[in-house]
Amino acid sequence: MNLIKLSSGIVSYRYYDTRKRNCLVILPALAASCAEWEHLAELWSRDYSVLLYDRHGYGESGRSENDRSPGNIAEELHELTQLLGIEKFIPVGHSFGGICAYMYAYLHPDHVKGLVLLDPVSPLNYKGRDVFTRKEYKKAGFDKASNLIIGRLLCTLRLGWTLLPMLKQAPPFYYYKDFSKQAERMILRNSVSPTTYETAMREYRYIEDKKYQKGLLRKKLRPGIKLQLVLHTPQVMINEIRHYAKVDTVFAGRIEKTWSGIMNWYLKSAKRTKLWTAVKSAHAIHLSDPKTVRAAVDAVGMLK
Repeated sequence: MNLIKLSSGIVSYRYYDTRKRNCLVILPALAASCAEWEHLAELWSRDYSVLLYDRHGYGESGRSENDRSPGNIAEELHELTQLLGIEKFIPVGHSFGGICAYMYAYLHPDHVKGLVLLDPVSPLNYKGRDVFTRKEYKKAGFDKASNLIIGRLLCTLRLGWTLLPMLKQAPPFYYYKDFSKQAERMILRNSVSPTTYETAMREYRYIEDKKYQKGLLRKKLRPGIKLQLVLHTPQVMINEIRHYAKVDTVFAGRIEKTWSGIMNWYLKSAKRTKLWTAVKSAHAIHLSDPKTVRAAVDAVGMLK
C-alpha cells in the first residue's frame, strides 16, 4: 500500500494503473479493509485500472477530524482521485461504501462513467424503525451500534486478539478462503484496531440520522448516469438471518423484504438503472458472486 496526504489526513491506497482507458474505484463496507478486494482488483486489472483505498480510520489510513458523512467521504475520494490523475471512473460501492459512491456520483457527475452498488445502505434505512418494534429492530440486526461499542472496548483494552479465532470464521473469511497472507494480515489487523470501531461508529451515525438520510432522498443522479444495483439472493439472506439472529422463517422473511425494499429506492433515483440478483449470495456479494459484480461493471459500458 502507498500513502498519500490529503487535506483531511493520510490515506493508504493501491493503484493498479494498467493504463487501461477505464478505471474502477472500490468503496468497501462499514469497518471493512480494502484488502478483502485485493484478489478481485488483481483479476479485474487485466481489463481495467483499479484503485483500492482505505477510508480514513481504516487499514493503514490515518484518522480524520472531518465528520464521516457520505458527503465528506465523497469529497475526500475526489481529492484522492484528482491527485492520482484519475479524471473519470466507475465507483463500485458495497454497503456503506455504496451510499458514499452514490454521493460521489451526485456531487461529481462529470467524473463518473457509471455506478455499481452492492447491497448499498439506503437513505430509507430509517424506515426499519417504522416497520419493527424497538425490540424487533434490534433483533433484526438493523442496529449495529452495540456490536461496534463492544468491539471498540475490547480493542481499546488490547483484548482484540481474543476475537481472532472468531474473526477467522466470520465474514469476509466465511465467504472467501483464498486471501493472500498479506491480505489476511491486513484484514485481521484492521479488525482488531480500536480506531476501526471508532471510525465505524462515526460513519454509522449517518445511517441512523433520520434528518440526514431524508436530505439524501432529494439527491437524484444526473439522467445520463447508468446505475447498476446488485442485491443479495433473498432465500440465502433469509437462511442467514435465521441462523445468526435465531429467529423463525416468517420474521426472517419480514427482515429481508424490508431491507430489499429499502434498497430498491436506488432504482428510482436514476433514469438509467438495472437490478441484478447475485447468485447464492448474502450481503458479501463481492466475495460470494464476483461474476455477477463483474457483469454489472461491464454493463455500464466500460468495455465498449
